[in-house]
Amino acid sequence: MLYDDRDRIAVRKVVLAVTALAWVVSIWTSRAPGSHVHDSGSNAFLVAPGGVAVNWLLMLATMMAPVLIQPIQFIRGQGLARRRTRATLLFLSAYSAIWTIAGAALLALAATVHSAGHTPVIPAAAVLAFATFWQCSPAKQVCLNQCHVRPALAAFGRRADTDVVTFGARHAAWCIGSCGGWMLVPLILSGGHFAAMMATAVLIFCERLDKPAPPAWQWRGLGTAWRLVAGQVRMQQRAARYRDQGGPLRVR
Repeated sequence: MLYDDRDRIAVRKVVLAVTALAWVVSIWTSRAPGSHVHDSGSNAFLVAPGGVAVNWLLMLATMMAPVLIQPIQFIRGQGLARRRTRATLLFLSAYSAIWTIAGAALLALAATVHSAGHTPVIPAAAVLAFATFWQCSPAKQVCLNQCHVRPALAAFGRRADTDVVTFGARHAAWCIGSCGGWMLVPLILSGGHFAAMMATAVLIFCERLDKPAPPAWQWRGLGTAWRLVAGQVRMQQRAARYRDQGGPLRVR
């Protein structure tokens, strides 16, 4: 069965709905002291690992779900129609499992910083400096290029399952290489946590709009998004100008 645009649109709507719901739940539950990952000190991390894991997955959904739209659409278009849900769940399970392992390391590092009793501004500034350095590095571009890779996937049988799981795990690994530093910034910050989460989520989403490029030292992340926004603004301005002049709307 050919993959149609209806399923692509449905995937996009579901992922965006999950992202919005994750933001609402994350903000709502943050009202309780110690309920969110950035409030969890070293003791909370050891005593209630289950709750911290749930909160980490919630944070992961808010920040990373939008960039999974295209990979999910890809795997759903490669196999049989009856296997689409199965392939999607396998991909998400593998992706989340690898990110959870990385999350344990990031949370442990953040908990160590918080329990040390130092002013969080200094470690937050250090993490931000490292993330900015990594953002400009050729290694960052290598990770981003790999995030755009779409491997050949078997259509049916056990091979189809293993291919999807492998793709999910590898995609998560390259996402960690690309975004791990930025994900640590909100965890280190005690104040402005959600503002940092939102800024990081926007940057992660925008940089995935860029096409693969040769590794080089340069700032990356907002170029394509800025051009898209600027193009939309110019179109709206042109349309308004034609309406004011009473002339026909011409799209170039």
